[in-house]
Amino acid sequence: HLEHADLSLARASLVLSLMAAFGAMGKLIFGYLSELITARYALAVSLTLQVLGIMILINLVHSPLFWLFLPVFGIPFGGVGSLLPLIVLEAYGIRYYGRMLGLIAVATVIPTIAGPLMVGVLVDINNSYNQAFMVVIGLFSLGAVVLALTRRSASPTARASVRSPH
Repeated sequence: HLEHADLSLARASLVLSLMAAFGAMGKLIFGYLSELITARYALAVSLTLQVLGIMILINLVHSPLFWLFLPVFGIPFGGVGSLLPLIVLEAYGIRYYGRMLGLIAVATVIPTIAGPLMVGVLVDINNSYNQAFMVVIGLFSLGAVVLALTRRSASPTARASVRSPH
């Protein structure tokens, strides 16, 4: 997208490298946040901030404000990796943790394959990344709302297995 928006390869590479650095910070920040507000709510915050970051990426690529994209998108993007296993633990407890995390990992293969293909088709058709970004914004927004509205499992097994033995 950045090269398509006439940024040099060097600048686009710098943005990607800095985003990775912010992502590393995000694992720590969102790991801590999950202890304060639960992993589910932390992931809802992460997805919401990523939506804001994508809007910055689309609309401010040639503005000095574009650099806000890095922390606004990069930190929550990095946090996702530390939050997903915690959400599985919160929802299913330790007893089913391995099974459920494995199923989720297998299920992520589909969007990992389909996502880049979808983006490629949309860019080829529209000569722009904006429609692909709108699809991601829609999916992330839906995900944030569902996470925020979903109630914690009522299963005593799941709750008991997450509790501290103290």
